[in-house]
Amino acid sequence: MISAALVCLHPGVAGAAGLADLWEGTYWGEPGSALLAHFGARATTLPRPIDFGDSYAPIALRNVMVGGVPLIAFFQLSRRQAV
Repeated sequence: MISAALVCLHPGVAGAAGLADLWEGTYWGEPGSALLAHFGARATTLPRPIDFGDSYAPIALRNVMVGGVPLIAFFQLSRRQAV
């Protein structure tokens, strides 16, 4: 399963459009390899994934605009799936 950990400084309607654009063409439970294929050169594979216990974040997208603020999105994957 995937989820994204985003720090949103300005939540609201403008932020919702940025998040909707981020998810476009992806689906819940998608493997990391599919995310890398979908985002192409925009995606960064982290040299050392962020550990969340039962999940981890091996993939990041930089400069995700949410409400006019550039953020980094980390895709959190279940340990049961491979990247």
